[in-house]
Amino acid sequence: MSKLTKLGPNRNRPDQFKDLSKKVKGIGPSGAPRRQYRTIWISDVHLGTRGCNDQLLIDFLDHCDSETLYLVGDIIDGW
Repeated sequence: MSKLTKLGPNRNRPDQFKDLSKKVKGIGPSGAPRRQYRTIWISDVHLGTRGCNDQLLIDFLDHCDSETLYLVGDIIDGW
């Protein structure tokens, strides 16, 4: 028996909630409720560098909604 099967039927398909999250406004791609914020500030992401964690940023944005999103500092780094 594989490790995924041991975890339960919902763990076999990690993308199972992506379709649902497109239809239901308050659900993120993982099935978790989306968090609501008035303002989100994102700074010093350094996209384009070896050390950036772009998947973490995508996951954060997939699970959060805000009225205003500020991108400040070094978002894209081309050095």
